[in-house]
Amino acid sequence: MLPTEKKQILDQIIASFTKEEIAWSSGYLSGFVTDHKTENKSAKLVKDLTILYITETGNSKFLAGEIAKKLKAEGAHAKLKAADQYRLADFEKEKNLIVIASTHGEGEIPAAGKKFFEHITQNELALASLSYLTIALGDTNYPLFCQSGKDIDARLEKLGAKKLAERIDLDLDFENSIPEILAQVQAAFASEKSSITTVPTTPIKSGKKNFSGKILANINLNDIGSSKETHHLEIASDDEIHYEPGDSVGILFGEDELGITEKPTPRLYSIASSTNEHGNEVHLTVSLLRYIDKDEKEVEGLFSGRLSRLKIGEKINFYISRNRQFKLPTDDKDLIMVGPGTGIAPFRSFLAERNYRNASGKNWLFFGERNFQTDFLYQSEWQAHLESGLLSKIDVAFSRDQNHKIYVQDRIKENAQEIYHWLENGAYFYVCGDKENMARDVENTLLGVIQSEGKIGADEARNYLDRLVEQDRYLKDVY
Repeated sequence: MLPTEKKQILDQIIASFTKEEIAWSSGYLSGFVTDHKTENKSAKLVKDLTILYITETGNSKFLAGEIAKKLKAEGAHAKLKAADQYRLADFEKEKNLIVIASTHGEGEIPAAGKKFFEHITQNELALASLSYLTIALGDTNYPLFCQSGKDIDARLEKLGAKKLAERIDLDLDFENSIPEILAQVQAAFASEKSSITTVPTTPIKSGKKNFSGKILANINLNDIGSSKETHHLEIASDDEIHYEPGDSVGILFGEDELGITEKPTPRLYSIASSTNEHGNEVHLTVSLLRYIDKDEKEVEGLFSGRLSRLKIGEKINFYISRNRQFKLPTDDKDLIMVGPGTGIAPFRSFLAERNYRNASGKNWLFFGERNFQTDFLYQSEWQAHLESGLLSKIDVAFSRDQNHKIYVQDRIKENAQEIYHWLENGAYFYVCGDKENMARDVENTLLGVIQSEGKIGADEARNYLDRLVEQDRYLKDVY
């Protein structure tokens, strides 16, 4: 029990706390309790465990790495596994498991975790010997917050696995809460705790910040006669904005702005600027979506339509969504960037940043659109970068300028020998844009390049590409 004077001080401190702040404080203090109880922490943790992460933008991978470092420092033997690299046949042999799962889109399992999720949902696995903890990552702006982690947690429990602690749900900005997360993980995997009781967890408070900005510029990048409308937007904020090339912006519109009955979920757009080059601004590249609705009327996309019509000086609300994977390497590394259409946006950010850093690595850009005369987005910028030497090479594909359609994957095939040479010399290969067709076709073409130029079989080519993924040298931001 606390002495009276200390209790009075504590009462004064917490008198102004909200319920959420009290819950946060409880979790924070529990970490001190865990640390204080035992001089030899390594004896308290289970000896062997596996940390399995399912990631889309690298957040789960980052958190998994932080937890692994902490547990290893405390004497545990922690194996770190990416879900898409994990051997599913080993799953029923696991004894202690931490699953860290991000949620993608509208409550979906990221592509990297689909095989694992199918394995646990389509098979009646014997998991009575498994003890586990689920950490779910998500974005509270979406109604299906942390849904992937919730689904995995429920399925493991249904299969008979023992839940060591209640699921920990995290919002985008969880980094400042890592000490609390680690304390809760340690408490869950303490070897001396009761074999019956499930350790309760306290909510992790989000530090995510929404920004208010105003439109500085809204320019249609397509020329007269184009079949498309692509807008370059520049947004300034009075608040200091922190982001890195490769990050995205979540646009927030309310029902009062769009005339709909419920608040729409945010849309993510790749950032096309660099704070080092463009100051406290965010630039976006937005393609106006038009489609025929059920009444056979042409309508505009909810977000792209609203963004395209914003006037200079109008206000807009947004937040930063970090992408820990789609990032620049060190300045001496070479880049191959494939970004047709609005997929060009992050590469505008990459090149602006590399220009500021005076990076020594070479930069090769592949860009594709419909027509050269009307759809060459940011053409003058790329020409200036070529003249300055920032861009070592640019290859373009305009699909409708000739009878037979030409796409970026065709240009990749034409440059097979040089691309393979760049890869062999350590280049990083980036793809941004359409997930359904372009990204798949580019990957298949790249596999063909590796196979033909490396003079190896199809399986060896796939292994080569998998090694690039493991080395974070083949990176995709697709939608």
